[in-house]
Amino acid sequence: MGKTKILIVEDEAIVAEEIKTSLEMMGYSVTSIVKTGEAAVQKAQQDRPDVILMDIRLKGQMDGIEAAERIRSRFGNPVIFVTAYADEEKLNRAKPALPFGYLLKPIQDRDLKVTIEMALYAAKVDAERKSAEEALRESEEMLRTITDTALDSIFCKDINRRYTFVNPSMIQLMDCTKA
Repeated sequence: MGKTKILIVEDEAIVAEEIKTSLEMMGYSVTSIVKTGEAAVQKAQQDRPDVILMDIRLKGQMDGIEAAERIRSRFGNPVIFVTAYADEEKLNRAKPALPFGYLLKPIQDRDLKVTIEMALYAAKVDAERKSAEEALRESEEMLRTITDTALDSIFCKDINRRYTFVNPSMIQLMDCTKA
């Protein structure tokens, strides 16, 4: 696997370049630097970064929180907020975007590295969980199809000998209705 790809969304050019330099020194690859939320959504689709560092206050119609919500819902990229603002209102607005981290400026390299690595790990675990849930759903669907269409009677009883599952053939055989 290649270097971790990171998209920087920061409207202050000097800050963006400082972050880029730090990331490259840590061994990460910066795919792009953009200044607006609209450009962030567009670049997230084009670049397919592994992580997005997103300033909350951006120029343009869309702030970083709205951009992060759109990116998460469309592409699922993990977003780390990078901001100079830690007030309660901003924190509460940021929560529904489900950020993978929240870094305060000025950013310390150590904090940046740890937050990125934790975000990558959390995103990996989340993807594995979603994959396992999908496999379970497919397995349950297949089992339901098999039991519903089987000509043989299939049933399960609990420890108290109560029926916990019966298939249509069992219902027909017992000449009863499913409760």
